[in-house]
Amino acid sequence: MNGDHHFPRYHVRPPTGFVNDPNGPFVGSDGLHLYFQYRAATDGTTPVMWGHASSSDYVHWRLQPEEFRGIGGLDLEALGIPSEEQYVEMYCRRTGRARIEHWDYYLAYNMFRLAGILQGIMGRYLDGTAASEKALESGKRARPMAEAGWRQVEKILSGA
Repeated sequence: MNGDHHFPRYHVRPPTGFVNDPNGPFVGSDGLHLYFQYRAATDGTTPVMWGHASSSDYVHWRLQPEEFRGIGGLDLEALGIPSEEQYVEMYCRRTGRARIEHWDYYLAYNMFRLAGILQGIMGRYLDGTAASEKALESGKRARPMAEAGWRQVEKILSGA
């Protein structure tokens, strides 16, 4: 496929980097789908991103470039992807928990954590040391992610 005889002939691959964690395979009305985590570079500093590929035969895969950075805007129910509430409920059931104490806190924490990672990418872009050609695009997401984290904090503080 790419000229490398060690490269698997039938394997989902992102356009750059490597697949970190293939998961989320499902059969939809329009064929087979596979969501996977990947890193765009092998330097260990680029964040893990989400990819999406589809196939009609489990052999020939087509990347979904518009959705490559995430699944926002898709009809998750139609795709068989659980909502946040459903996912937490399934997790609790499988781990024997009644609930996850401080779930809102974990959401806020991870939004700020991701904002920090994205800010680091922006810093590498500005320093000229970014490994990815999409570093500027990724870095620009730092502020909206931090703002989403702050909205989560405000929700916690208001008791909503």
